[in-house]
Amino acid sequence: MLLYAFGHAGDGNIHINITAPKKENPHLDEAIRAVLKNTVAMGGTISGEHGIGYAKKSFLDLELSPTIISLQKGIKKLFDPNLILNPGKIF
Repeated sequence: MLLYAFGHAGDGNIHINITAPKKENPHLDEAIRAVLKNTVAMGGTISGEHGIGYAKKSFLDLELSPTIISLQKGIKKLFDPNLILNPGKIF
């Protein structure tokens, strides 16, 4: 497993990437969840300025409540009733 940290020195953004083949690391998602949970507990965010994306969508519950997630999905459905914009995305 490799851990990369990089970011934007001017505004204090730090991005963490954990890379490893899942089949060789059965506890990878558990480790990522722990890192992200600690990040949120310290006042950080799991998404930075790039949004959630595919890699972190299963961890969204660490940062947002079910009510907020439902509200955002409702807004998406309101403006994109046929779900043709950003197909397969959370919102």
